[in-house]
Amino acid sequence: MDLFQFAWLRYRIYAPSTGHEWLVRINYQPSKKIVLFAQIREEAKARNTAVNNATPYTN
Repeated sequence: MDLFQFAWLRYRIYAPSTGHEWLVRINYQPSKKIVLFAQIREEAKARNTAVNNATPYTN
């Protein structure tokens, strides 16, 4: 899990922002030659959004 916060402006975002990201991976090896895994990942971070060519706002 990663929690992040930016106190400065970045590419595609015009305001300070926060976000998070996490990854879960499960490995299963029924024999020496076979390995199965399942992986889930989520990322949430702010981006600029423009509505009908209006002034962009942070989402």
